Amino acid sequence: VTKKYPDVLFGFIAYVQYTRPPVREKLHPNLVPEIAPISYCRAHSFVQTNCPSRPLIRPIVEGWGRQARSVSYYNYMFHLAEVTVPYPMIKQMSDELPFLYAHGLNFWQPETMPNFESALPGLVLANRLAWDTQHQPAAVLDEFFTKFYGAAAAAMRRYWQLFDDAWTT
Repeated sequence: VTKKYPDVLFGFIAYVQYTRPPVREKLHPNLVPEIAPISYCRAHSFVQTNCPSRPLIRPIVEGWGRQARSVSYYNYMFHLAEVTVPYPMIKQMSDELPFLYAHGLNFWQPETMPNFESALPGLVLANRLAWDTQHQPAAVLDEFFTKFYGAAAAAMRRYWQLFDDAWTT
């Protein structure tokens, strides 16, 4: 196929027991792994050392970034164990997205549902950084809280931060 269509890309899911990149085999340049970390902790960010599983994603991302010209990431933008709980993902998206984009991420595919009431800050942050990877997470969040909540910005930021801290600490 690539002889006739050299620019075509083929995606595949790096998922569950297939999440880790190959050690011996070389990847065809038109293959795009999509890392789907469903079997790793969703409450923490992968820079946090207080979690036994989420930090394991970092070397996986680095490994796929060395193996593939393009990498995709399939993040779960809600907590699969309890989909209605407030789950803002502020720390996770602030820590992880800049790292992902710096390590070969070209495609971002979040899995969502109608969950603005439970994950709005993380959804806003993820979408803004998907459009412009140079945005600074703190600046995006400052703008979001100020423009979306207006006079209630400080109180709403405390509300969302309370839940984010509960998940991450």
